[in-house]
Amino acid sequence: MAADRGHSRSDEKQMGQDVNYDPNLDFYSDQFDPLKALHTSNIVPPVPDAKTYDNIFAYKRAYSAEKDQRPRKHVTAESEAGKSEFKRNWLPHQLPIQSERKHHRVKNVLTKMESTRGPLSVLRKCIEDKIKVKIWTRHSHGIRGYITAFVTMFDKHWNMSLEDVVEVWTRPKKRKVPPFGTINADKPPVDVDNSDRCFPKVTVLKTEKKLETCRRQLDQLFVRGEQIAYVCILKDYDA
Repeated sequence: MAADRGHSRSDEKQMGQDVNYDPNLDFYSDQFDPLKALHTSNIVPPVPDAKTYDNIFAYKRAYSAEKDQRPRKHVTAESEAGKSEFKRNWLPHQLPIQSERKHHRVKNVLTKMESTRGPLSVLRKCIEDKIKVKIWTRHSHGIRGYITAFVTMFDKHWNMSLEDVVEVWTRPKKRKVPPFGTINADKPPVDVDNSDRCFPKVTVLKTEKKLETCRRQLDQLFVRGEQIAYVCILKDYDA
């Protein structure tokens, strides 16, 4: 009889708890209603000290940042060894061909001169054998003069760098009028100090009716290809 009374009392307590149980207020239930839980007093969450956020978007942003900061799984040597067992067995003719990396040679004027072929190879030979050349120069309407020198560098456009240069050319006796008219004779000349400048000396070799033939000697000179008419070799040249 006593045992029956004890069972009846425990059943009554369990039934009383079941009567007050609401699955909408159970945080672990599939039927949990968050809106109802917010409007119901005396509801204790599973984690009372949990951090509160202003809205769902703030929680998602914090959750994604925390997820990115989680330590990644450490790959052990055993797992790597297990992966290596599944390597494909390549046949010898299927293996990649090992090739050496090609080193491209830097191209400049000097390297291009070494690989020159055709008529320009004669200039390369003149540089190697220290042979003097004679270069006929031109202007807009004819031959201007000639240059005798040693070639030091050249390119495919016939631009040349020369040394030990002797230039002979013709020029008109009368100079062009200055762009602002004739020079004012009453104006005193301006003294210009040219002591620090080194101008080549020009010698007049021959004077004609309208032209005069001049000569000058230079240590170095650069001639553009468009100013060259033709080039000839001087093997026996008396400087």
